[in-house]
Amino acid sequence: VALIASPFVLLTHFLVTPPAAPFWAGLPQGLFLLAAGVYGLWYSVRYRRNEELAEAALKLPGFAPADSGPARPDGKYSVKASAAGTDVWLCATDISRRHGPRRLDLEIACRADNPGGVRLAAYPEGVFNRPLRSLPPVSGPVPYWDWYTVRSEPAGAAEKYLPAAKKDGVRSVFGERCGFRFLVLEGDRLVCSFRIEGGLSRGLLSEIVDQAARLAVSIR
Repeated sequence: VALIASPFVLLTHFLVTPPAAPFWAGLPQGLFLLAAGVYGLWYSVRYRRNEELAEAALKLPGFAPADSGPARPDGKYSVKASAAGTDVWLCATDISRRHGPRRLDLEIACRADNPGGVRLAAYPEGVFNRPLRSLPPVSGPVPYWDWYTVRSEPAGAAEKYLPAAKKDGVRSVFGERCGFRFLVLEGDRLVCSFRIEGGLSRGLLSEIVDQAARLAVSIR
């Protein structure tokens, strides 16, 4: 509401304010409404709980609602659990089109010990598939990761940790079957992103959580 009202308040300020009144009369109210509207829109997009994810996750053992919010410990994530011996957090955004199939962007973050400060990234080849964040340098070829751009620091880290995540072929979630978009390891968090087509089932979610968590646990 604030985002819609702010242009009218600002327009009224410039058109209706008496010439003798100070230039800034009414301007703070309009700017405040504009800022409040932008913040409200950002908040609703970033912290809104996706019901499809919540319904699937809360039926799995060990999952619970996260303590979400801009100043809360779980940040943007809406559900959390412990899997494969580590903590995991999940959030999702519905990106379905009105007349298209159901599509969901799913993000999972897993705690990784990462004592060596390793940095990793992997995503399908192509400039438009690159995650919009700071990434380590491109590494050499990595087994099982053909047609993917793989980055690591130090240089041999990707070859040490990533092959096991895809060696099971089609059973790996890090591929087209599960809409794998990217993974990034930075500090003590491994973040993986998937684009789910046609609905999120408990079975698929369980696979993603298990394999992402096991990859995070292997980085020690």
